[in-house]
Amino acid sequence: MNRYVLEVLDGDQAGTVVELGAERLVLGRRPDAGLVLRDEKCSGHHAEVVLEDGRHVLRDLGSTNGTTLDSRRVTEVVLSAGDVFSVGRVRIVFRSAEAPASAGGDAGAEDGELAGMALGRVDMDRLRSSGRRRGSLLWTVLFVLVVAVGGWYAWQGNFAGEQAQGPPRLRPMSIPGNRLSTAAADFEADGGWNLQGLDFAAPFDLATSRARAHSGTSALVAAGFPAEDGVEARNFAFATLAEPIPVSSGQPIEVVAHVRTVGNGRALVRVAFEMGDAEADGGIARLRTGSAPIVSQEAYQEVRFAVRAPRGAVRASLELFAYVPTQDDEVYVDDVALLASGDAVAVEGVAGGASLNGAGASVRLDEVELPTILGVQPMVGDDPMLGILAKHGLLVPSDAGLSLQFEALPEGEGFRLSWTGGPVRGLAVELPPESADCRVRGESGSFLAVDPDFESAGVRQILCGTDANRAVLVPSGASSVRGELRSSGWVLELSGATSFDVEVAFTEETVQARDRARQARYAAEEGRAAEALSLVDGLVRELPHDAGALRDALAVKAEVLAAQEREVEKLLRDAAEAEFFDARVGYQRIASEVQALTARYGADNLIRRDEIEAAAARMEAGIAVLDVREGRERAEMLTVLADAFEQVGNGELAKFVRNYVERLPKPDPESGDR
Repeated sequence: MNRYVLEVLDGDQAGTVVELGAERLVLGRRPDAGLVLRDEKCSGHHAEVVLEDGRHVLRDLGSTNGTTLDSRRVTEVVLSAGDVFSVGRVRIVFRSAEAPASAGGDAGAEDGELAGMALGRVDMDRLRSSGRRRGSLLWTVLFVLVVAVGGWYAWQGNFAGEQAQGPPRLRPMSIPGNRLSTAAADFEADGGWNLQGLDFAAPFDLATSRARAHSGTSALVAAGFPAEDGVEARNFAFATLAEPIPVSSGQPIEVVAHVRTVGNGRALVRVAFEMGDAEADGGIARLRTGSAPIVSQEAYQEVRFAVRAPRGAVRASLELFAYVPTQDDEVYVDDVALLASGDAVAVEGVAGGASLNGAGASVRLDEVELPTILGVQPMVGDDPMLGILAKHGLLVPSDAGLSLQFEALPEGEGFRLSWTGGPVRGLAVELPPESADCRVRGESGSFLAVDPDFESAGVRQILCGTDANRAVLVPSGASSVRGELRSSGWVLELSGATSFDVEVAFTEETVQARDRARQARYAAEEGRAAEALSLVDGLVRELPHDAGALRDALAVKAEVLAAQEREVEKLLRDAAEAEFFDARVGYQRIASEVQALTARYGADNLIRRDEIEAAAARMEAGIAVLDVREGRERAEMLTVLADAFEQVGNGELAKFVRNYVERLPKPDPESGDR
């Protein structure tokens, strides 16, 4: 029997030769394959060549992109010398080991044991149901008959072949008004898409089979990649349009796609709006929205949704997301359209002009602009698909099946954002990093300054923003609030919240805050420092809404405390001098100044309170020592007087003087004064 080999004809592996033996030879991308093919369109175990009844049989192993011979996709086929078949995009020739190597992929027919049988091709799965009888004359006759009948049907143009496996529609579907290119819409050829939009995702690919397409002969397919050779499993794919479509603010957009899933596969179809110009505006913001998760369960279904381009949108792109948790799961997408039409829910004109689309909102109310909400993300539970999206910053409310609603607050004070549906436990709101100047009001009713990275329970209001744009977020039902400052923005997670109000008009609070700031200024100028500080502290706790009033009030406080610092420095120097001279008048003067300083600023407002109180205690101790010393000197004088009275015989008067001496203060043993 002749010996046969497989020779690779394409790519950097061209010229690679593998000899075929009695053992099965597996072809594919995985390292354990007998012939490893470095082509992204090859499956891990793509096909095999086995020796059966003295013949080499090529068998496809359920690959994504199929195995082709003579431009026809095959399942199983007997190989003849000189046959060239394709695995993915790699051509391979089956030839005799004694024949010369092929040049330039031109593999001609060879003389060999099976050369005389190269009359046609037979799919072995059409014969498998009948069983095998080794070396039987009946098989030879049956083989010749099948080849002859097949050739006659092919000549008549009636041979169905693989056509019978696919849907009756042969032409790609045409969707009127589609703004996508033909290649991007029907997937009949490569082009129009970035099939691997993320480095950490499994790639989308083309499935060239009418059995897998919705129409035409191809569809986009994503399949899970198992973990192998230290590489983590890749269980989702992400694709984007190669070229975005120009749009304008408020333009209605309708998206249509046809999706099919296999196994546990799930899919999302989204539209992403680009806001602004990267060079002019320092970066492009993207607002996304789309379909709820799609589980079509083996059959294609039409996915259709409509939106309006938000304010500032200049381009729109489609995004496809496939979740394929195992290597047996697949997601197919075909016949996609982006239409400049549709009955979309308006996102403009709400509460004086609000723009919301899936991931972001920018609100202007009566010429007062709220700090832009860069993103609104659901806080997901244990859903693995949503967890992947959240991990990579791609999750938007529509992905979790959430419906967002705007409701204007009375008198144009702001709006309420609420949401329904979806397996979520709250919502995360992303603001620009400069909005992280945050104050939180809890059950106590006072605003307290917090770091951008904080976590707190019982939060009633969150004041944030910049000097020019400030807003109060009022979460409803939030069990806790957590803030996190990231490079992309400042994120507030509202756990358990079902809605939140955004208040941007603070007319009453602004009037009160500015009035208190003026009162604090007058009190400081008139020397009523304690009153000025009390007014400022009250404004900070209760009315920090107006940035200008808050800034003026804090400036007054800074001036008052600077004056206090100078007074404290002078007081401490004078106290040191009083201790050096050890004079009652010095001690009494410093003690009096401490009392006056405390009364002027208030005990709670003393910036160096410990040092001041320590100096006051030393003054009191000095006065006490002087009192004891003077009492001792007086006792000595009176004792001499009592002795004189006794000498002249006036005992009663001497006794009276001695009793008085006994009542005088005695020296403190620990004071060092004897």
